[in-house]
Amino acid sequence: MPTGGPRIDRLPSAGAGPSVSPLSNDEILAAARAGATPDALVQRWRDDGARRVLTAGDIVLLHAQGVPMAHLDALLAAREQALRVDQDSRLAAERAASAAAIAAERARPLVCPAYSPAYPPYWGPRPYMGWGSGGGGYGGFRFGW
Repeated sequence: MPTGGPRIDRLPSAGAGPSVSPLSNDEILAAARAGATPDALVQRWRDDGARRVLTAGDIVLLHAQGVPMAHLDALLAAREQALRVDQDSRLAAERAASAAAIAAERARPLVCPAYSPAYPPYWGPRPYMGWGSGGGGYGGFRFGW
């Protein structure tokens, strides 16, 4: 019998088909040599969904191996646009959450617990009781302090 915790089986995500591997330097070089347009290369980069980072060394190496600058510029522009879209999405989600929190706070009734019916104000009418100097009790109803 296993001694570990309960085992959780993961379900495949909806619409998950065969995953595409991230675009490698060799694939970029092969596509450029095969005559792929910059748009086709960018579309392949977008389809892999990995947001692969092209470093300065990758750019220099690919250009030295014969990849046109138009292809590299298109890949860099696509990456910059993807980063902007990701950041804008995060910002929009944070703004929506803040707006919902503000709306919930504004919808909350403005009630001070000191004025609720369960806690009448201290200056209102209330019964009182005490002990007199002769040892007897007294009581009644008064208004005020």
